[in-house]
Amino acid sequence: MMAQCVALCLRGRVRVRNLQDGITYTSQQLYWDNEKHEFYSNVPMHIVTPDRDLQGDRFRSDEQLTRYEVRRTRGFIPMPSSMSNSSSATSDTTNTAQ
Repeated sequence: MMAQCVALCLRGRVRVRNLQDGITYTSQQLYWDNEKHEFYSNVPMHIVTPDRDLQGDRFRSDEQLTRYEVRRTRGFIPMPSSMSNSSSATSDTTNTAQ
């Protein structure tokens, strides 16, 4: 009986796109784990989403590229609007309703 292939390795100019969510992953290498249904890589990578532009050295994701983890991250993630207001960001006062 043959063992089922667990991982598939893509090498070279790897590009994976989720057209529905507008996510693009690029790297020189990407593995697919058929048992866990996840992508992973241990080489420099770049992922672009509608609101983020990240680079990192390690990557792990679900098969839709919607839940992912990037290690040694560099890039752009917008700051939540609640943190952009300087008076609330520096305040150390807690207001409670009475």
